[in-house]
Amino acid sequence: DEMDIAAAKRTRSIIMFLGPLLHQYESFQIPFAGGCNLGTRTVGPHMAGLAPFGLTVEATTDYYQATANPHMVEHAIVLTERGDTVTENVIMAAALHPGVVTIRNASPNYMVQDLCFFLQ
Repeated sequence: DEMDIAAAKRTRSIIMFLGPLLHQYESFQIPFAGGCNLGTRTVGPHMAGLAPFGLTVEATTDYYQATANPHMVEHAIVLTERGDTVTENVIMAAALHPGVVTIRNASPNYMVQDLCFFLQ
């Protein structure tokens, strides 16, 4: 409720809140991700990677409306994109998940490894 919406819309990293928040709230909103000068990038891989945890996201006029129904992941999560942020988002969701989660096609880059070391 106290998020600086204008600041959040200027950064792409707002999408990184989806993974951790799905275990904290049944329903929440985050502003659209912005701030990327690398060109158009979809958030689809994030949605696909987080769906096995029970997250559904609907894009509205001004924000993403997320609904979480956390449940056990029944199979390996295969990422549709080997990106650092999508891998990190799924790892953060997995860190709060009570079971074992296998992630396929994950980014092996150093920043992803740093997150894993931090979460240990």
